[in-house]
Amino acid sequence: MTSTNTKTSEAGRLEALWAGDFGISGNFYGGTGTAPFAYLYTDRPVYRPGQDVYFKGLVRQNDDLHYSLLKDPNIYASIEESGEKVYSETLPLSQLGSINGKFKLADDAALGTYMLLVRTSPTADPFSTLTFRVADYHKPQFQVKTSADKTDILPGDKVNFGLDATYYSGGNVSSANVNWFMDSVPYNFQPAPKFSQYSFMYWNRDQYYFSPQNAGQGGTLAEGQATTDQNGHLAIPKSVDLGENKTDHTG
Repeated sequence: MTSTNTKTSEAGRLEALWAGDFGISGNFYGGTGTAPFAYLYTDRPVYRPGQDVYFKGLVRQNDDLHYSLLKDPNIYASIEESGEKVYSETLPLSQLGSINGKFKLADDAALGTYMLLVRTSPTADPFSTLTFRVADYHKPQFQVKTSADKTDILPGDKVNFGLDATYYSGGNVSSANVNWFMDSVPYNFQPAPKFSQYSFMYWNRDQYYFSPQNAGQGGTLAEGQATTDQNGHLAIPKSVDLGENKTDHTG
């Protein structure tokens, strides 16, 4: 069973600590209280095709929060992508109960999420898992920051939007082509934490009322093309309009 501890917050509330928050995986519905578990990690969260994936795990036997080293000398590790096994190996446990492994991604490896699974044997259920991503990414050369001179607006209000582009190595991204768009998105009111014990629902309306189709679903309100100045800045003054579907627009 996955262990869950509790602690008392400063406000006097009882809060739960889940092992998964610390990278520790276990089977909550396990039939016994003596199940192995492992803390798994990789040397990075994302890889490119053709790169090496290095992973490590700390394996322990859990006997109702009394931890000990496994008696098994080996651990079976595998890596899957979309349910297809792309790596499997039996790894020896060190004297300190750790495993180390390496997997080389193919040059044409599929992009997406991969899952590392560890078992006590090839036919046993996995007792711990970890995911990592494979992406054809490129290191960014510049960053873009946006701003607005107002945080709360009404339909028809004028807002001055700003964009500033700078290189990570220093300097401004001047004379750069910019494709910009402005979206509206539905908004749900969330009270401040100190008011979380209160309900802000209008029961007769919010519980049973359904707004007309497409109303409040957001969408693109405006778009355009422009060029940054010599300082890497672009000013976009706009009058904000919610468009045709104004009923129950919340964003």
